Amino acid sequence: MKSNRLLSTATVIVLSIVLFYLPSILFQVEQGDDIWEWDFIGMIMATFYTTAFCVNYYWLVPTMLLRNSRWPLYLLINLCMVLVTMIFIPLWLELHGGLPDPIGRVKKDASLWWYVAHYAGFSIRDGIMVILAAALGFAIRFGKEKEYIHTRELELNAERRQIELQSLKAQLNPHFLFNSLNNIYALIGFAPERAQDALHTLSRMLRFMIYDSSGSVEIEREANFIGEYVELMRLRLGEACDLEYEVSGDLPVNAKIAPLLYITLVENAFKHSSSNGLDYYIHISLFQDVVEKGKSLQDILTFTVENTFAEREESDGEDEDNEEKEEPQHIGVGLTNVRRQLNLLYPGSNSFVITSKGGVYSATIKIDVEALKN
Repeated sequence: MKSNRLLSTATVIVLSIVLFYLPSILFQVEQGDDIWEWDFIGMIMATFYTTAFCVNYYWLVPTMLLRNSRWPLYLLINLCMVLVTMIFIPLWLELHGGLPDPIGRVKKDASLWWYVAHYAGFSIRDGIMVILAAALGFAIRFGKEKEYIHTRELELNAERRQIELQSLKAQLNPHFLFNSLNNIYALIGFAPERAQDALHTLSRMLRFMIYDSSGSVEIEREANFIGEYVELMRLRLGEACDLEYEVSGDLPVNAKIAPLLYITLVENAFKHSSSNGLDYYIHISLFQDVVEKGKSLQDILTFTVENTFAEREESDGEDEDNEEKEEPQHIGVGLTNVRRQLNLLYPGSNSFVITSKGGVYSATIKIDVEALKN
């Protein structure tokens, strides 16, 4: 931080020399040493220009505008600097020997009008220079502060998003572990060997959750994790349920996804699935698809979970028609967290659709592959 401030100060000093002192020095070198007074006056005026620039850059813009928005006072102070430069400096110079005459002119031959024009030109020129110096200080500092504020807002938003994601994951992991342990506990009583296999599978899954879920992971690893969970649940369901998990085609390369993003949908399928009187199945699929978006084709990663359920569970004794229902009312905290994670991680590049119809519940997540790569 300190080095940045020193660099900023050094930059302002160099800029002041280049913009205000250097032109005066070059003008005096061009004129030679015929009129030494111009050397003195040129340095004085360059100092005033630099003062106007620095006062705006270091004091007026930060304190009067960015922090307090005191525009009247800001304009008043700058107006005072302009008036001092245009009126009091020429007056002071006249009282202490007068302004030097232009080269080739003799003061005694000049008319009164020439004197007025001479002083007016001097005053207007330096007044404009002070205004330009103040405007330059305003523009540079205002732009710098706005850029800093924008950068800081982005950092704070990223921090808030990270904190929120960590909070969502903290809610998700115990939920997953609780469900898995319950399933293993149910196996111990009637199938201890299956329970042992399930516990071994769970240990691998927990290793993934603890050591590999802090950031993004390859999509293939997330697919394998879902596959292990499906196999864990297959031990409990046996042959009673038509259970399918399919990863179709090639998954996107050079793309990563937030870990455990899909597990809530899979958990819900196993938790709420039952026979609808005709079928009893859980179908899970993960594949890359190409869809037309506008005038171009876009790669989409699609994850779908579909399961049967007894319609009375969905309706809770209310209307039990078979019309398709978008976004069923009974959406728990887990699905709400999934939606929130998608909007935080892939804003504008995802869709999450839940439907229920005829005793079949379906949840589909689609994410632009380009968003996963970025």
